[in-house]
Amino acid sequence: MQDWSCDNNMIREVCNETNLLGYTPSVGTNKNLIKLLKENLNLELKDTYTTNLFPYIKMGGMSTYIKEEDMKKSAKEFTLPMMDIIKPKIAVALGMKTFNALRESCDLKPARNMSEAVDLAFKYSATKIFFQAHPSQRSQNQRTKALVIKDWRRMSDYLDSKKDI
Repeated sequence: MQDWSCDNNMIREVCNETNLLGYTPSVGTNKNLIKLLKENLNLELKDTYTTNLFPYIKMGGMSTYIKEEDMKKSAKEFTLPMMDIIKPKIAVALGMKTFNALRESCDLKPARNMSEAVDLAFKYSATKIFFQAHPSQRSQNQRTKALVIKDWRRMSDYLDSKKDI
């Protein structure tokens, strides 16, 4: 989903729908993610545990990038411990920065690009962590629709292979 929030948003009027749902349904990135989950994993968003790697309010606007060292620190101190508690079968890392922060926090080399990242899914504890192109329209277009579907199918096939275990 969209980043948790930014300091620029803190001065705006509170959106009750966003507060109730935990995301803003009208945002294109959120619509794309909901569609990808449904079409490829037959899951509704409400049937998943969804969080951001960076669980803090960032400075600047919603499109402001988060420093790499802050991403890695969040992966190590927040996201990976959360996986230890929840023990999901898979985790979906949306975007290169998120995926590489998780990889580097597990002492693995970062992926150089999206094509490489889709082949570098890795295990952390009980969880297999998959890269997926960020659901923003720009990232989806950069990866191409056909490849995005193929990437999500690979993840779905992995889950299907684990159903009997």
